[in-house]
Formats: sequence, structure tokens, C-alpha cells
Amino acid sequence: MTPGLAIIGHGKMGRLVEHLTPQHGFEVRSKFSSANNAEARGLTRESLNGATIAIEFSTSAAAPFAAQPAGTANSRACVPL
Repeated sequence: MTPGLAIIGHGKMGRLVEHLTPQHGFEVRSKFSSANNAEARGLTRESLNGATIAIEFSTSAAAPFAAQPAGTANSRACVPL
């Protein structure tokens, strides 16, 4: 079975990883951008579509949570605490 990958942040780097993923034995199962992941609310177990690996390329501006470091909300959505 091909390992599933979730890409969080679909800018230049996210699109490049998406393009290269099949060549390295992975399958992109989900992609998240500001359009479908505002304030990390789009990240759920269901929306990961069975991805076991998540790579985050979002910017600090994409995580406007003043009390949290950039990316914390996305990370918490992916990893049960």
C-alpha cells in the first residue's frame, strides 16, 4: 500500500512536493490551503483521507493565533494530544 501524504500549505513548495510525490513512492491524499483550512478548521481525521504523513508549508500569516506559535493549530489538528 502506498503511504498517504497530506500537504498543508499549497503554495510553490506545496505544489512542488505534490508534483514529486509519486516519483518517491507516496500518494497525496489531501491538500490544504487558506481556502479549505481557515484557522486550521479544515483539518480533521476525515479530511486527511487516510494520510499517515503531513507536511506543513504554511506561513506565520496563515496562522493568526496570537497566543500560539505559527502552525500550532495545524499540528494539533493532525496529532492527537
